[in-house]
Amino acid sequence: MYSHGDLPQSQRYMDTRYEIRRDKAHTLTVFAERLAATLDHLEGAGLPVWILHQPPLQAHEPADIYARFLLQGEGPDFLRRHSLRRAAHDALYAPTRAHLEAEAAPRAGVATLDPAERICGEGVCPIGTARQATYIDRDHLSNPGAAPVARALADRIAARLAADRYDAHRSAACASGRNCAPAEDGGAPR
Repeated sequence: MYSHGDLPQSQRYMDTRYEIRRDKAHTLTVFAERLAATLDHLEGAGLPVWILHQPPLQAHEPADIYARFLLQGEGPDFLRRHSLRRAAHDALYAPTRAHLEAEAAPRAGVATLDPAERICGEGVCPIGTARQATYIDRDHLSNPGAAPVARALADRIAARLAADRYDAHRSAACASGRNCAPAEDGGAPR
């Protein structure tokens, strides 16, 4: 993740590869420190930030599962049986999620989006359907798999831009001496 161009190369990215040790607690501490520094720089630049959580990591390579599905003539339930359970994803991702959510919560300009909320259903994060794959490999979504996540992110960006335009319009109205109170319907100032 890029943070800020004016920083030395060693501080520009949330790159923890030099600090990663077998000590998971230390790795998470370094991750949290780098995340906080990155968000500080982005917020300092006045930029809204969306943290996109990791998509669920499938237990099996989708290509292998689809090969077995197609070559062995397995039924549609085969794909579901070989898809990741949502509870397994939640347990595996919990430490990272906790750090991201804790860092985002007190920051007004930072929001999070969890792909699992868009692609997992009925306790399963599907590897795909008989007609299309949700993943291209264990942790990268295919275009169809990413589509609901992209729509959710686009909706959030559009809402943020609309709110920013409203705030700019309201500020201009207040500066010009017009009534700054919001309209009864929540629209622009009168």
